[in-house]
Amino acid sequence: MKKLLIILPFLLNASGLKAILNHTQDANLVKAKELQVEAKQKELGSVNSEKLPTIDLGAFASSSNPRNLMQPGTIYGASVKLKYTIYDGGLKSAKVEQKRFELAGAKFDKSFFSKSLYLKIVQDYYNIKSLDALILALKQKQKTIAGQLKKTKVLVASGFATEDNLYSLKAALALVKDNINSLRFQRKSLLSLMSLKANYKIKRLGNSHFVKRAVAFKANDLIKSLRMQQSAVLSGAKMVKSATKAHIDLDASYNVYGYDRSDLMHPKGLDKQAKINLTAGIRVFDGGAAKEKAQAIKLQAMALGLQIKQKLQEQRVQYRLSRQKLNVAREHIKAMRAQYKAQSKLFATVKKQYESGLADYVNYLNALSDMVSAKANLAKARYELEIAYALYYYNAGYDIREFINN
Repeated sequence: MKKLLIILPFLLNASGLKAILNHTQDANLVKAKELQVEAKQKELGSVNSEKLPTIDLGAFASSSNPRNLMQPGTIYGASVKLKYTIYDGGLKSAKVEQKRFELAGAKFDKSFFSKSLYLKIVQDYYNIKSLDALILALKQKQKTIAGQLKKTKVLVASGFATEDNLYSLKAALALVKDNINSLRFQRKSLLSLMSLKANYKIKRLGNSHFVKRAVAFKANDLIKSLRMQQSAVLSGAKMVKSATKAHIDLDASYNVYGYDRSDLMHPKGLDKQAKINLTAGIRVFDGGAAKEKAQAIKLQAMALGLQIKQKLQEQRVQYRLSRQKLNVAREHIKAMRAQYKAQSKLFATVKKQYESGLADYVNYLNALSDMVSAKANLAKARYELEIAYALYYYNAGYDIREFINN
């Protein structure tokens, strides 16, 4: 019960992998991507507003001294002007379409960046867990050597063992301690970098695992972003073509006038005046400029199409390799499990021989080292399988958070 009370706070303060990944939404680089999405949203709102009519309010006043003939000395007034494009050849619609594609592309770009960051954090997470397993194995080795050192001191004092055994065990104990310190520094460095990526102070790691199941392939968000960019570029071609189509504009204004310093030789003018202008026009010749611009834009879209094709092929290759890596990782676990079982039995045998004086300290320490390495390698192999599943889901085009059990 006492041991459980000691372990419980440790488990409660541990950070699960999914919680760590969710915290990356507060990371500065992710926020930067979010601001880019918001900027594209504002651009879309601005272009949508361009489709609405504009209304301008104005006022004026003028005074002449001496007065001009047939004009009052002081004239003032106010006006309201409305401008509306009835038809612009599809220019504004193409702009709205382009901004929508750019907004969708920015969202996919942010999503792909976040998913890539998740994968990096997952790799850090399980690399740290591997270091933890190795440190734990070395601590067990340290404890075993310390126990043998204590026994050897008694045997040396009694004359049943030589001092060279004692010195060798002390040296081995110091080396293990040095290795543990080195691994702890590596762990601290890796944990600090992972905390920086997640923008989250991580003290302890929980025990998170991936759900193991097969998934179908789908294009990742990078490819989707490129597709949106391609569509946005093609919308630009529509904008260029709109310049050669008919344009119809409506202008309406209403003016109110006031006058001072007027007489028969300087009469007042109109009190109010309303005007409506309807204009239409079409560009019949531009030297082929619009056509050339449209063709240039289509070539850019073709270039993006080739880039999309290449990225899709690369993702498919990575997906196939990820599936193969899962099989390799599973077989590696089997091999490491068998190795650990064999080394454990060998160490138990050598330990009995050493304690009976039938084996020297060299064989004992070698057997102990082999067993410890085998145990750490087994744990590492299991964590490598977790990373392999993260790569598999990532290369299949999914959000790896969907497959984490906690």
